[in-house]
Amino acid sequence: MRALVHPLGTPPMKIVIIGLGNVLKGDDGLGIYVIKILESLNVIRKDINLIECGTSTLCVLNHMQNADKVIIVDSVVKGNKPGTIYYLKISIENLRLNNVKQVFNVSLHELNLENILLLCKALGTLPKEIIIIGCEPHNTNSFKIGLSEEVMSSLTKIVKLILDELGITRHIDLKHVISSIIDSIK
Repeated sequence: MRALVHPLGTPPMKIVIIGLGNVLKGDDGLGIYVIKILESLNVIRKDINLIECGTSTLCVLNHMQNADKVIIVDSVVKGNKPGTIYYLKISIENLRLNNVKQVFNVSLHELNLENILLLCKALGTLPKEIIIIGCEPHNTNSFKIGLSEEVMSSLTKIVKLILDELGITRHIDLKHVISSIIDSIK
C-alpha cells in the first residue's frame, strides 16, 4: 500500500483497528464482527488498517508495531451486565514494566493483551495512542455462531465509538449494515 501524503508534507497517522475473538464461540466473536461491519461501511480511509486477529495475540503484536494509534475491539469479561460497553484509553506512562523478566518470562502461547503491551513497551514499539473497546459477553463458553441479543444491542454504539475516534461523522444506517453482516456470518 502506498503511503498517503498530506498536502503540507506531513504524513497521516498510521491507524490500526484490531478485532479479536472467535466467531464460533458466540459473543467472543465481537471483534471480528465489528471489523466486518467497518469494512462494509465504505467510509474508512485507505490509510486505516482493519485487521482480524482472531485469538492470536502475536497477530496483535505484529500489527501494533509502527502504528501511531491502535483501537482494539474484543469481548471483555468483568462480571457486569451482558452488553455493557467498556472504553479504555491506555496511557503509556501507566504501563509498568518492573523488569525485563516480567515480559520475557512468558510463553508465546500465554501472551495476554497486557503482556503484549508490556512487550511493545520493552521493544520501544508501543503506539502513541491505544484504545480498547470491549463489551461484556453473555456467553463465550459454548460453540455457537452469532451474538447474543445483549451484545447485538451494543453493536451500534460500539461502531459509533470507533467512527467518532476516526473523526467520521456521516450519518450511516448502522442497523441495516449490522443486520446484513450478522446474517452473512451465520
